[in-house]
Amino acid sequence: MKRAVPDLTIEYLPTDALVPFDRNARTHSAKQVQQIADSISVFGFNNPVLIDHHARIIAGHGRVQAAKLIGLSAVPTIRLEHLTEQQKRAYIIADNRLAEKAGWDIFNALKGDAKSLVALFRLAMDLGQFEPELPPPPSLIFNFVDPNGCPQGLKTTDRASALSLADHDQKNGIN
Repeated sequence: MKRAVPDLTIEYLPTDALVPFDRNARTHSAKQVQQIADSISVFGFNNPVLIDHHARIIAGHGRVQAAKLIGLSAVPTIRLEHLTEQQKRAYIIADNRLAEKAGWDIFNALKGDAKSLVALFRLAMDLGQFEPELPPPPSLIFNFVDPNGCPQGLKTTDRASALSLADHDQKNGIN
């Protein structure tokens, strides 16, 4: 069934005016809220909170908690006024479950020169994205030519190896 795309407008609202959806099934630990806050601090608040006409949060509970944690007084929101109560509840679950089912193509996302790759790893580690409770990322292959003797096609499966590449590049003036 094809539905019309509703007109969506971004509206900045005070964080205190936003009401958590009382039947939200998703939870956020203090650690995760801090990680979201760190991400917002680094990249900005780029993903508006989805709300209904009563300012109840449909999607973005963790982002609102993180915004409050770092002292943001207002956040971007989008009102989804076209959804029924049943559709709101279904969307809340679907939005979270569909994101969980997504895959990762780390090789494709991180391929390129070693310096950029290591910078991405460091940023992800700083934001707590690589943690012991998560499965380790698949083997990454760094395809670059190093005139100072580092072998082409070097494989690594851990961040210590990735960081040693960064140190090697920095010591040898490789940009």
